[in-house]
Amino acid sequence: MLKLGIEVSQATVAKYMMLRRGRPSSTWRSFLRNEAVGIAAIDMFVVPSATLRLLFVMLILDHDRRKIVRFDVTQHPTAGWLSRQVTEAFPWDTAPRFLLRDRDVSYGSIFRKRVEAMGITEVQQRHAHHGRTPTSRESSVRFGGSAWTKSSSSTSTISAAFFHRTLTITTAPGRIFH
Repeated sequence: MLKLGIEVSQATVAKYMMLRRGRPSSTWRSFLRNEAVGIAAIDMFVVPSATLRLLFVMLILDHDRRKIVRFDVTQHPTAGWLSRQVTEAFPWDTAPRFLLRDRDVSYGSIFRKRVEAMGITEVQQRHAHHGRTPTSRESSVRFGGSAWTKSSSSTSTISAAFFHRTLTITTAPGRIFH
């Protein structure tokens, strides 16, 4: 108001300011720290094969200990395939409360219905460059980079089955990843 040339007392400003009701909302960092036991993340990354085909690697991480719960490789990721991966990763009553994922089109209605039926709340993350929302991308890229380095150091990736075997040997599910 001073820039407009109008002088207003502090008491007048305080009188008309909106009061915040309740506690302030938590930040993503505090949300993840407080709720990490019930949070998992699913992410996908691409690995080129020796035959110039793209292999899609799906990774599910447990945020509590950054443990790899499940990974798999396919040439054609579909919502049905992804929903089966979530079902196999969390049998019976082991499903987390929240599942973080990006806005990839591969997570279709079949995937969303399966996750909802399991009692999991989906949290769609923004793309990393749009905000400060933490993503599982850093961990999956770290996992993928080390797995790709280990598999390509001895030979080129020929097929999805070959890459899956290599991942199973070098970085077994259950490994804690930092």
